[in-house]
Amino acid sequence: MNCAGCHDAEQQRQIEVVEDPPRYERNQPDFTLLRANNLDSSRVSTVPFPHREHEDNNTTCRICHHRDMAPCTECHTLTGSTDGEGVSLQRAMHAMDSDRSCIGCHDHQKADTACAGCHALMEQGKPSEHGCVTCHSGPPPRTIEAVEDRYTSLDQFRPISRNTRLSFAASDIPDSVTVGILSDKYEPVVFPHRQIVQRLMEYISDSRIATFFHGHEDVVCQGCHHHSPIGLEPPLCESCHGEPFNESEPFKPGLFGAYHRQCLGCHQSMHIDEPSTCEGCHAEKPVQESG
Repeated sequence: MNCAGCHDAEQQRQIEVVEDPPRYERNQPDFTLLRANNLDSSRVSTVPFPHREHEDNNTTCRICHHRDMAPCTECHTLTGSTDGEGVSLQRAMHAMDSDRSCIGCHDHQKADTACAGCHALMEQGKPSEHGCVTCHSGPPPRTIEAVEDRYTSLDQFRPISRNTRLSFAASDIPDSVTVGILSDKYEPVVFPHRQIVQRLMEYISDSRIATFFHGHEDVVCQGCHHHSPIGLEPPLCESCHGEPFNESEPFKPGLFGAYHRQCLGCHQSMHIDEPSTCEGCHAEKPVQESG
């Protein structure tokens, strides 16, 4: 009956924590195929949506159903309505600057420590050009009534594992790579290439979001080789970053900046404390005595 009943820290500590709270039942589906109303002739495929999984990974229904528990299409129409504050259905589902939209919420998940090492250094603010078909992978709306009962899980829409494996043998990944092109004051860096690839693969395999949206395992290479074609022997970093920094291309650092931004940027985003000094990666060269 008063604010402190909920907001006072001491009062909160006295509330018994329910370890395994029961599901809030509102006749909601465990799994559904999302589509816009009155779009039976649309060429845009439906979106497989594991409703139960989203319940399990959020603390409240209000994360998505932010005003009331009605379907999204009641407020967010194709052109926008006063009930939905003018936000169209397309924007309600795709706005990257909103925690309430599908794409916005998933995009914010990339800030997780296990994901940020790669994603923090990638271009921000727009969905992947391949992302549309990843979500819109269900049957077309015009067939929904006839086939909807066949689909009960997101796993039915996951690609076959043999079609998503590395396009080359894992044993072919170099165990280490020596980076010495900039070695002047310091010795070359011995980069534990395979160890890092394997660690990133572990992070991906531990996340159902990552395994679904990454698709092919080759995508792990794109974390570092970000503008290179996927393959066993990607172009060397100096192929793109060989020229010194040019102020007319502010998003293309020189080789020195590219190496340090990529390596140190990843470590900082993943809260990895080491290396804390230059010598943590490359030993300082001994001073040559003159004469």
